[in-house]
Amino acid sequence: MYWKWKQNYAKPGVFFGSFLVFLNMNREHVPLWQFGLEHVDLPHTGRLLDVGCGGGGLLRMVHELEPQLHLTGVDYSPKSVAETLRVNRRGVRDGMVEAIEGSVSSLPFADNTFDVVTSSESLYFWPCPAEDLKEIARVLKPGGSLMICLDCCDPDRCPEAARRIKGMRVYTPAELVAFASGAGLQDAQCHLQQDSGRVCLVARR
Repeated sequence: MYWKWKQNYAKPGVFFGSFLVFLNMNREHVPLWQFGLEHVDLPHTGRLLDVGCGGGGLLRMVHELEPQLHLTGVDYSPKSVAETLRVNRRGVRDGMVEAIEGSVSSLPFADNTFDVVTSSESLYFWPCPAEDLKEIARVLKPGGSLMICLDCCDPDRCPEAARRIKGMRVYTPAELVAFASGAGLQDAQCHLQQDSGRVCLVARR
């Protein structure tokens, strides 16, 4: 395993810097994940996909809640995939958690694969949310649930972040609902947490 570690983190400070980024990400987003999970019914068994799994913290939280639910993370970043596997190493060892590289625009899964699809803080960066949600709808089973949670849904409230982070775009609740409905998902609605500005988009196939 050492040679793989050395190959991926050959530059001085890269490993430690990446570790701190993921550590902070997982800590700071706990309230957001708790808020999001309040609005989706997790099955006790079946399959869940987390799109843009980042540091793997949401998958770890879900695994603690429903240890018999098989979890898959997908992220375009190999570092995110590696960190997700590290953070969820017990679930990986037990065969209940996996993570792979992939894009939301072309998910590497068959139709009707997942009972639930989640995503946290990644939709800002999707190439085309209206089309990407069609891809998510494709891999959801009929009757399956979608939950997307975001820390910000007001372009006027957080324009600084959108300017500071390359490629980030903030969408309103109305836009999020329109994207989901346009993808053929049913009962799309946004739940807002007024004091924090957080939003949770839920829908079903």
